[in-house]
Amino acid sequence: LALLCEQFQPSALLGGVKSGVLQLLGLVIHAASNVMKLMSYTSDAEESSEEILSLTEIILSLLIAMLELGSEKRAKADEDFFQSLQPSLSTISAGHAEHLSLDISMIVTQLAEMSSHASALIAARGVESADPEPDSNADSCKTQLEKSIGKLSKAEEDLRSTQPPIRARGIVSIRHIARSLEPNHHERQTRRPLVVDVGSTMLSTREEASLLVRTLAKLCLESLADDESYVYLAGIQSLVAIGDAFPAEMMPLIGQAVAKGEIYLDVLSGTVQAPVNVSLSPEQRVKATEALIFMIRRRGEGIFLYGRNMMDMMLYGPKDDLGETSNNVEIQRQTHLYFVNDTDDGKEEDETDERTLRLNTGGPIYSTEENQLIRAGAISVVTELISVLDGTTIASYCCILVQLVNTTLSLETSRPIRRCTAGLARELYSCSLKEVLGGAHSDAPHPSSEVLLAIMSAPDEESKLLQILEQCVAGTSLSPGHMIDPATQSRCKEALEIRDELVSLGVLEVAAMVAASRETSPATLAVRKALAK
Repeated sequence: LALLCEQFQPSALLGGVKSGVLQLLGLVIHAASNVMKLMSYTSDAEESSEEILSLTEIILSLLIAMLELGSEKRAKADEDFFQSLQPSLSTISAGHAEHLSLDISMIVTQLAEMSSHASALIAARGVESADPEPDSNADSCKTQLEKSIGKLSKAEEDLRSTQPPIRARGIVSIRHIARSLEPNHHERQTRRPLVVDVGSTMLSTREEASLLVRTLAKLCLESLADDESYVYLAGIQSLVAIGDAFPAEMMPLIGQAVAKGEIYLDVLSGTVQAPVNVSLSPEQRVKATEALIFMIRRRGEGIFLYGRNMMDMMLYGPKDDLGETSNNVEIQRQTHLYFVNDTDDGKEEDETDERTLRLNTGGPIYSTEENQLIRAGAISVVTELISVLDGTTIASYCCILVQLVNTTLSLETSRPIRRCTAGLARELYSCSLKEVLGGAHSDAPHPSSEVLLAIMSAPDEESKLLQILEQCVAGTSLSPGHMIDPATQSRCKEALEIRDELVSLGVLEVAAMVAASRETSPATLAVRKALAK
């Protein structure tokens, strides 16, 4: 199909020629959507998904080219077809697939960005622009900052519209501005004057770009409050796109937004620089968490520059009250009964696969559960960081992470939090196995085991972790407030399987012996004695 698309004339792709190409595009996009659904609750789908996902990258590129460069208005059948793609594009945009290989994870994040952009473009089709045609002569005399300010003003005005298609156009404009600020842009290479008036307000090219980045981030964070999925999904991916170009600005900024729910920054207000305070609702913080996770996946091992800072933000940053609501147990019970189809009407559920999918990817979210999703999101960010950071960095956090897993799985009743915590336990053992086998986290000529040694440095806690994971899988020793959750059970089972592999390799016992010997070494005893004084 990829070779076939290369042979199409531009008129067949960009115009309204009836070539059947739209149906082919739709077939691949719908198939990719089904694959994404399957990967969200089973790891077996990854083996056969790479081919269809790689093909979908090409297809989405063609679709975006048709929407960006093609006819603004096509035949009604074509326009209806574009609208029919929205559910599948929304599924791909969410990117809810976890515990994937590095290559597949990178493809999933790229597809999420492309599909969200395509979805916003489709939503904005048919919107008439009330602005006059730009004067090319006047634009040629403007600086890059002046051009961007004009585009930002229009985008901000669109985002305040009451009409969803116009808001979609606004988020598309933000995406275009973000992509125009790539670090290798020709105007970023210009040099500052040798002599500058100290009292002037002239900004360097870097400072101008930084100011634009913060302004774009503010608009994207505000768009996360939109009720339309194609607007806030595009807002999430716009944050990711800005983070690709300016990670040093965006990673700490979004991390603070997730951890504290409030950020202070200088942005453009009209044509002047002004400080603003951006407060995020719980819903916006949850969506910002999705953006941060995508940003971590896109950075890969390059995240080490911000690893410790991000870990500290997620583990120690939140200061607000995120306690449980009084009706949390009843919400959990009703949701669980709904998904297992244990209702009073005796209705039978035939769509077993659909029910399993909904059960494992989460149920209806109530407004009183948003704070729990914030906590679950912070744990998810920590899990993503662990999957890409080096072993030495991870090892310094292992003791507190093991205690976090033990405490949460023992006492917490919130299903989202328990699911994410079980995923954290699985990732800890997975990182240990990668190190032992000389995986991606080890640059040394011989395999290391820093993470495993750190885990086994507290054998009582690791033994308690094993017991808790076994209880979660069996569904025993649960308090009345706990619901048996298949997704949590599945992740705990995967963690135990990885641990069993470590035991079969003999490294778990060796790590325990090495950790014990370190505790009684003369150097350790001397340090403890000095600290005691």
